[in-house]
Amino acid sequence: MDLAAQLRELRVRAGDPSIRTIERLIARQGRQSKMARSTIQDKLSGTSPLNLPQVLSIVEALGEHARLNDAPLPQEEIDQSIWRERTSAAKKEKEQASQAHMKILPSKKISWDSGPLEQAHLHDLMQIVTDSAHLPAAGWLPGLLREMIKAGMTVTEFITRASEEDPLSVVRTLAALEDEFPYVDSQWGRWAATENNMTVGMLLRFTAQRIGDTASPAIVAGLRRSDVGLHVERYLIEVGVHLPPDRIEKAVDHLRSATLQVDAQALLSGTGTHRSSNELAAVVIHFQTKGKVSDRDTILAGVAKASWFHARDVFLELEKSSAPRECLWEVAKGVPYGKHAEYAQNLQDANMELFAELVRKAASEPPF
Repeated sequence: MDLAAQLRELRVRAGDPSIRTIERLIARQGRQSKMARSTIQDKLSGTSPLNLPQVLSIVEALGEHARLNDAPLPQEEIDQSIWRERTSAAKKEKEQASQAHMKILPSKKISWDSGPLEQAHLHDLMQIVTDSAHLPAAGWLPGLLREMIKAGMTVTEFITRASEEDPLSVVRTLAALEDEFPYVDSQWGRWAATENNMTVGMLLRFTAQRIGDTASPAIVAGLRRSDVGLHVERYLIEVGVHLPPDRIEKAVDHLRSATLQVDAQALLSGTGTHRSSNELAAVVIHFQTKGKVSDRDTILAGVAKASWFHARDVFLELEKSSAPRECLWEVAKGVPYGKHAEYAQNLQDANMELFAELVRKAASEPPF
């Protein structure tokens, strides 16, 4: 029986509380434990993977519900150590399934720098590096980073080295780091905790910078098949923000060759939304020069999704560059529905009447 099914069975034995009730009982455990109703539903149905904090929060809530209804569950049914073992077993099973569809390549020899650990006299952690340096990082790096973060140390160097593994090994490390340092679920949605940004986010960025132009299909597909597809958008943003124009073009071409057209479009649009305005004009001109006008326009359509002032700054950069005047119109067309009046007024207040007029004109265009 899988982990979600075990939790559903426990829910029935606890009196079958509603999702709303489970949400309320989890919220009482503290802010770090909060989970939205939709998230709880997904976890119990098995449509999204469970991590240990989520499992323990749900189990505690179910135990509390049973207790409040004068029908407490036997201690062995809600014992945290037992649920830790079950979660660990489920994680191993998932890793084995992942390995079944991901060919295990010999681990690339990477020189792991344990000098900072030696300086801090963390001999137990040094031993982990010594014993595990020849093994894939996914199996030992998360636990090591957990102890380094606990000690207040910077983990950047280890994340940099982990990004040097082959693409599928990087994906496995990303999945292992997500298990160790998960996103936080709350009634306001999902957000990346600091430790998640320090590990998962950093590895996504370094991977995008190193192999984003050639390995994006492997990274994107691998993330989804390893149940960490929530990071695909985050990864594509890193590609669009950090790579030079020619490498962005190559990444888009590789994604399309792998029939990942939606991700190729998301990469282009995200480049317009997230890349700094002073660097975006060069990307636009590159695609223009290459004759890829449709891709250029997808980038420009993403600009105004960020904010009116990002659109303003891009307007100014495009006007200074050799980009065709039609590019300004494409930015205006990308203003989100219902935001045209606000954008136009802010641009007018910034003494940018020409751009404000373009936005007003775009408001009267059909939304397609």
